[in-house]
Amino acid sequence: MSNNVGTQRSPYSVFSGPNLGYVMEMYEQFKVSPESVDPELAEMFRSYGAPSIEGAEQTAAMTAVPASDFGKVLAAYTLVDAIRAYGHLASDI
Repeated sequence: MSNNVGTQRSPYSVFSGPNLGYVMEMYEQFKVSPESVDPELAEMFRSYGAPSIEGAEQTAAMTAVPASDFGKVLAAYTLVDAIRAYGHLASDI
């Protein structure tokens, strides 16, 4: 049972990272064609409107890297992608 009864939190506050990105993408699709998204998701969009990024954690992540450091962000993403693709080769099993 949940202890969140009676709290006034946005339903979007449970999403973060790629999941929040997915919900935002689905909202954009909903704006173009409401029939193309899941009915439950469409009802949530009708009830609560556009998903918003709330919370200091997500805001801090967005403002942590200045736009001028795009090369560093791209290098970090490339490293993460390489670890995902080839990390199993370095494991000692």
